[in-house]
Amino acid sequence: MAGMGSMRGRRFFAKVAVTGLLLSGLGIVAASQAMASGTYQVVGTGGASLNVRSCANTSCGVIKTLAAGSWHFIACQVEGQYVTAPNGVRSHIWDQTEGGYATDLFWNTPGVDTFSMSACGQPPAQTREQKAVGWARSMIGNTGYYFLCDRFVANAFGRTYSGYASAWAHAQNLTSRGLMHQGDTNVPFGALAFFRPAWVNGYYGHVMLSEGSGRFVSGGVSTVREVGLSSSFGSYYGWAWADPEWAGR
Repeated sequence: MAGMGSMRGRRFFAKVAVTGLLLSGLGIVAASQAMASGTYQVVGTGGASLNVRSCANTSCGVIKTLAAGSWHFIACQVEGQYVTAPNGVRSHIWDQTEGGYATDLFWNTPGVDTFSMSACGQPPAQTREQKAVGWARSMIGNTGYYFLCDRFVANAFGRTYSGYASAWAHAQNLTSRGLMHQGDTNVPFGALAFFRPAWVNGYYGHVMLSEGSGRFVSGGVSTVREVGLSSSFGSYYGWAWADPEWAGR
């Protein structure tokens, strides 16, 4: 533990030193390099892997993990959720890398909680989807949603009821409005995945909430749990974003 802490200390001391150098106006070459995209190293994790997520928030799905000490291309940076390292240092800067976002706390980029390269805009996931998935994850293990999968996703978006008689009625409504991506199994983070009526779901259909990367949080079963798309809920139908009029939590 002492070794891991000292490594983090050196990593952040170095970042502060570099930031101070840039702010003082010294080293024009170093400044121009700091504002450019490039290849950087995962450091200060104590040997643990670094998560790359679908947006700049720890509630978003993990796309892949990066090994400690590995080098990866960072294209640009965004503002996101504040993350706190074990030594208390905080940062709301996230780096765009490997098709997603990773907190800047564990890279050898210059700067602490400040942009050290060009900004690339806000992460693609919407705030209501982030909150919905976060709530759904907090309900894992809950036993109160047996055969209430559509109510579960409605609750995730801050509604008491979905307003539909069943998950299948919900799916058909979204389809009639041109909002359904039928047959597409690449379900984005925060979207709803629907299944056709079958004996296994009481002929009501089924719906669950995507965490991204092929993982979902499902109500409607005896215990709320994380599942894959291939789980036996019937025949997969398609995905859609939650109803546009659902404002979210």
